[in-house]
Amino acid sequence: MKPLQRIVDSNAFTAIVVAVILANALVLGLQTYPGLDREHGDTLDLLNLLFLAFFVVEISLRIASYLPRPWRFFLDGWNVFDFLAVGTSSTSSRSPSPSRPGCARTRPFSAWRGWRGSSASSTSSPTSAS
Repeated sequence: MKPLQRIVDSNAFTAIVVAVILANALVLGLQTYPGLDREHGDTLDLLNLLFLAFFVVEISLRIASYLPRPWRFFLDGWNVFDFLAVGTSSTSSRSPSPSRPGCARTRPFSAWRGWRGSSASSTSSPTSAS
C-alpha cells in the first residue's frame, strides 16, 4: 500500500474528516439563526470557507491516492458522491449563509457525507479497484 493511500484510508483520517463535517454542520446550523448570522455572519462565512478548503484538499488527496490511475477514484459511487458534494458546496461558496440562495441545497450533502464517513469501510481503497 502506498503512503498516501495508507493515510487517506486510515481511521484517524476518517475521524478527522467526520469531525470537520460535524463542525461544518454546526456552523451551518448557527447560520439559520438570524441574530447570530447578523452579528457573527462574517466569522461564520469565513469558517465555512475554511471547511470548504479542507474538503477540497481532502478530495484532492483521495484522488491522488489512486495515482497513477486517478480516474479509478470515480469508479466507486461513494467517491463520486463525495466529489459532487464538495463540488456543489464550492459552487455555492459565494453565498455561504443559509439565508442567501445556494447554501440550503448543499446542507444535506454535509450530513450525508458525515454518515458515509462514519460507516465507510476500506472497500473503496485503490487496492480494491486495481
